[in-house]
Amino acid sequence: MFASSMHQAKFLGGMLILLVLVSYHVTSVTSQNDNQRVCHTEDCRLGQQIASMMDTSVDPCEDMFQFSCGGWLRDNPLPVNGEYLTLLDKLKTQNKKEIIQFLENDDVKDQCRESTALEKARTIFKTCTQTEANATLLYKSLVNYIDDLGSWTVTPTPKGWNEANWSLQHALEKSHSLWGYSFWNYYISVDLLNVSRNILYVRENGLYNDVNPDSNRNPFDEPALKEAFMNENVPLALLLGGEEQTAREKLEVVYEFQKKLSKIFLPYDLKNKGTNLTFEKRMTVGEFQTVLGSWIDVDKYFSTVAGQKFVTKDDEMNVDELDYFKRLRYIIQGTDKEVLANYIVYNFVELARSYFPSFIPIKANTRSEKCLELFILNDMMYPSSSLFVEKHLSPELHTMAALIINGLEHQFVKTFEDSDWIDSKVIQRLKSMKISIGGEDWITDPVTIDKRYETLEAVAGDYLQNRANIVRFRKNKKARRYRSPPEVIKITGVYDVSSEYSNLFNELFVPTGMLMEPLASASYPDAYLYGSIGTHIGTKLIFNLDRKNNSIFANKSECWKDQIDAYQLHGKNLSGQLNIDIFIADNVGFKLSYGAYKNAFKSKHTLPNLNLTEDQLFFVGMSQYFCGHYAPEFELERVKVWQYTPDKLRVLHVIANSPEFARAFKCSKRSSLNPEKKCSVW
Repeated sequence: MFASSMHQAKFLGGMLILLVLVSYHVTSVTSQNDNQRVCHTEDCRLGQQIASMMDTSVDPCEDMFQFSCGGWLRDNPLPVNGEYLTLLDKLKTQNKKEIIQFLENDDVKDQCRESTALEKARTIFKTCTQTEANATLLYKSLVNYIDDLGSWTVTPTPKGWNEANWSLQHALEKSHSLWGYSFWNYYISVDLLNVSRNILYVRENGLYNDVNPDSNRNPFDEPALKEAFMNENVPLALLLGGEEQTAREKLEVVYEFQKKLSKIFLPYDLKNKGTNLTFEKRMTVGEFQTVLGSWIDVDKYFSTVAGQKFVTKDDEMNVDELDYFKRLRYIIQGTDKEVLANYIVYNFVELARSYFPSFIPIKANTRSEKCLELFILNDMMYPSSSLFVEKHLSPELHTMAALIINGLEHQFVKTFEDSDWIDSKVIQRLKSMKISIGGEDWITDPVTIDKRYETLEAVAGDYLQNRANIVRFRKNKKARRYRSPPEVIKITGVYDVSSEYSNLFNELFVPTGMLMEPLASASYPDAYLYGSIGTHIGTKLIFNLDRKNNSIFANKSECWKDQIDAYQLHGKNLSGQLNIDIFIADNVGFKLSYGAYKNAFKSKHTLPNLNLTEDQLFFVGMSQYFCGHYAPEFELERVKVWQYTPDKLRVLHVIANSPEFARAFKCSKRSSLNPEKKCSVW
């Protein structure tokens, strides 16, 4: 009986364990299947994306930055010996790589309807990426350009240098019609005193490495600079067929000439601080001729360099560093032709070298990235931008961004229109502000883009010729538009990941790259979008619209200063090193975006995998925009030298002064991010 009972009990116990195991297995499989089923949806994917960036083991009331970004920091560790890595930089790099793919992929033809401009961009880009395979041809091409300038005596050239036939005017015109900046550079741009017209600007230039002497120190007097100059240029002369001893002797004379020239440059410290020295003046082209003297025909110079006559002697121009130009004639008159020739060609060659892929002074991991920076992003952005915008900027995304900006504008007016401490002109500028979302209106129209580049010639296999063609194309285009109304200068590329505001044109630019995941999605809840891109745009607007008057910043700065002076970074006190205006702008931007979000007609759309209220999601979005980390020494140096404002401090400063945050996360009064004393902008 007892044995039977024991057997029965064991049997029942075994069955119970089996049932538990089966139940666990079924529940587990069901749960996994549910997750797999749900995460086939876009909403689940987006919810997981936001959640994966978080570290919910952290108390948000103690460290909202780590709570919002801990997962991203874990999954994106700082590279060995790396200085920094941020979500924004990673997204921007990703965007650039996609543009490279457009340029490398022949299949993009059909997508852009056989755009001739895109074909030119691809030809130029591919020629750049393949250039180092034929370096000999590259240097041979450069030697031919040297002959076109009238040659020099540092290295031999086919035509050779002849003092009797050499012309300073000719050498300058040939050099400056491409990329040379010996003695000065000129450019055509919008008149800062009258934005309805263009004007000609001329400024001193032409020193090695753009070295700027100041009042107390001239780097050209230092042996280290001369050594660097010789170490860079003697090997280059050898690559061009020169003999080392001759090249060294001639280049030493060029260095000494630059030292002499540097002594009439306006000292850098005086230029920045502003002095009673006459260093900028409006004058006519004819008056500029008088300043320079008879050694150059200014009218012929401008016409030849631009490839067309576009100025008259009565046209007004802006001459920077006027004293330099007054004294330049005496330097030139007292210098031998050979030295002038060698200096002009040296300057031309030095700048040409910077166009060679192996010498490009930018941080880039691959040849493709270097060529993208060198050719495409500056001069041929539109053809590849067209494909990028066409792929990523949906009508829904454009509408979403427009609604957020509209909400911010209304909140700005509602907040400040009746205020007596902000200039009414700021409100008027906001009301008349133009908005560019994604890119130019015609950015996806291949006909318009092709028209812009119809005079540009792309030559397969000839790298330096393409560089020359692009420079001439740019100069000619500027000269043709000289008397036309200025084009709005776009200060962002479509691949950029932050908005920018142009005071000059009163226009807000929101690039397509900023409207991409994980920053934004047309399927994100409103709360996240207003927190992320809304707060960022709000900060940009208030920081720039009110910069001239500083109404908000001057009115409320004392409380903020006490807080900011107490901040530490990596154990170091930052008192007096941080830009208080940025912290105030962040807080105003948050207030504007939060108010706009609360007043907006919000959809009830939510995402799975996020155990957050709408208000909590707003603050997560605001924080995740700044996800990133820095090497301590590098970040401290940026603060000291550049007055960089650490991203984490920007987030925590807004959070700590926000009663709305404390309510959203139910923070106790003892929480680090819910201090009793809070600063307020209104």
